[in-house]
Amino acid sequence: MTSDHDAGLTLVEMLVVLAIIGVMGSVGVLGLGGADRSSSTQAEAQRLAASIQVAADEALLAEQPAALAFDEEAYWFVEWDPVRRKWQAHDRPDLGTRHELPERISLSSDSPGRPVTIGGGSADGAIAFTMAGGSRSWRVRFDGLNALAEPSG
Repeated sequence: MTSDHDAGLTLVEMLVVLAIIGVMGSVGVLGLGGADRSSSTQAEAQRLAASIQVAADEALLAEQPAALAFDEEAYWFVEWDPVRRKWQAHDRPDLGTRHELPERISLSSDSPGRPVTIGGGSADGAIAFTMAGGSRSWRVRFDGLNALAEPSG
């Protein structure tokens, strides 16, 4: 014969079960966050488009050419120094500082290995960059006036 206090779960047993469920739920949520990095790629593509727009507007106002220098892992903006006759880091820190892309995201263009002029009356014309990472690539286009980030393909 059993008594009434022998039936059911103790408080300690209940807390152990809740702790196990909490840990398993956390692992599941963290695993889902790492499954798709396309939102990170999207954010980086939109950041690049906004930066190109700012640099182009600055170049237009200053009537001085600006360009986007880049490699697969980073990008930064440069401006033309007419005295030294060479490209130098842009004087705005938010543009002239090298922006490192997150791991697994890469940047490419049809014009690799040289700065791409984006304003100041001597723009290269329409330019496009591809930002790849995760399950989706993004295309950043600049038509000489506006910059736009959109899904590729």
